[in-house]
Amino acid sequence: MRIITCKQMGGPCDFSVIASTPNEMIDKGMAHVKKIHPELAVNMNNIVQNEKDKWYDTFMNLWKKTPNN
Repeated sequence: MRIITCKQMGGPCDFSVIASTPNEMIDKGMAHVKKIHPELAVNMNNIVQNEKDKWYDTFMNLWKKTPNN
């Protein structure tokens, strides 16, 4: 299990997302954003694919550097 905060993933708060795979982390992070930061969720849906790809690359680098607890 790895722990990454909303803020580390580009969000505005320190909520901890706990997951065992990158896809699970993304899914849980998105569920948090939709529930707690709905305005951010709307903005995320409107970004271009290039920006989504950049975010994903940054996230995967963070995932690899985050210790497995």
